[in-house]
Amino acid sequence: MKEEMQEIEKQNDILKATCQDYKSSLRSLQVKVQDRIVDRAEGGLGENKLKELQNEWKQEQEEEKVKFS
Repeated sequence: MKEEMQEIEKQNDILKATCQDYKSSLRSLQVKVQDRIVDRAEGGLGENKLKELQNEWKQEQEEEKVKFS
């Protein structure tokens, strides 16, 4: 009986972790969808996309500095 309870608790913990992963993924997707909705509404770039592009540009600039050093 004790072993069965431990197995059930173990499976429950696994399911909780999986659920948390799905919730996290869902939140991330919701942010992306919302940002795209804002993009279309504003006729331009949403805040998240703008930050993403700025970070990519900064990374490219840093890589260029390393190449010329």
